[in-house]
Amino acid sequence: MYRYGLLQLKEVNIGDVVQSLAAKQFLPRVDVYVDREQLSKVKSDKRIRLIMNGWFKSIPQDWPPSPDIDPLFVSFQISPGCAKELTSDESIKYFKEHQPIGCRDYYTRDLLREKGVDAFFSGCLTLTLKSNITEKSDEILLVDLDKEAVKNLPTEILNKSAVLDYYRYAPFVQKMYNLIKNRCSFVDNLKEKTPYQLQYRLTSLLSKRATSKKLRGAERFLERYAKAKLVVTSRLHCALPCLAFGTPVVFVHKNLKDPRFGGLVEYLRAYSLEEFKDKVCQIDWESPEPNPKSIRKIREDLTRICKSFVSAYD
Repeated sequence: MYRYGLLQLKEVNIGDVVQSLAAKQFLPRVDVYVDREQLSKVKSDKRIRLIMNGWFKSIPQDWPPSPDIDPLFVSFQISPGCAKELTSDESIKYFKEHQPIGCRDYYTRDLLREKGVDAFFSGCLTLTLKSNITEKSDEILLVDLDKEAVKNLPTEILNKSAVLDYYRYAPFVQKMYNLIKNRCSFVDNLKEKTPYQLQYRLTSLLSKRATSKKLRGAERFLERYAKAKLVVTSRLHCALPCLAFGTPVVFVHKNLKDPRFGGLVEYLRAYSLEEFKDKVCQIDWESPEPNPKSIRKIREDLTRICKSFVSAYD
């Protein structure tokens, strides 16, 4: 009488794929992939059980979701740029039909509470990720680290570290983006779009890697996080899986007060760019300190919520 769905993201950010993997681990199967940006258009002869975790969304006008979807709102985040559409009267009515809403950050929780929705801070579902890695390597990973932070790394550390890029734009997307941004003017102000938004539009016309291939690619990233001796990153969706794996992580960001970080940054060894410049010499690169705060309760609560959602229909 129902199907299990998994959010399919037309993303270029590995972090979004990691969000899908975090949800996938709780599902007994994946019957259908559901496009996060086309939720209102979903039609199915059977109800689709869907974990609604992660960042929402690139196309805020596509809301609320189809009535053919039975959602579990957990680790749900509303982008400030989409707050107006996702807190409209129709949207709030939808949230109240499916409350309580587990929110990934304090900003989303407070935004919904102000509208009378039963909302709570759940943390991020990536904190429930697991790994079979039993031995750490001697590898230090720099994952999408801000250029200003890179400039302040000791030369000997920079030379022996591996660099990973979280954003992977298809070559044709980057070329098209540069062409539009610098030389052309398309309808709908296309030249003002970010590469992320452009990627979504172009991939509706051109073929793109299968979802399963992207998931495997993200799994390879996670395996390296789990093995690493230390990870230094400016990406939250790299830092949080590291917490899940017990990998020491240093989080560096120009704005630690970003609404996305509320409730999460306290679990990280986090520095602003200016703080990192001053304290980089204090980091023990050979024997990194453990992460500062246990995620055990968040991890257990998220696991219980997701398992209850699945077992209720099996």
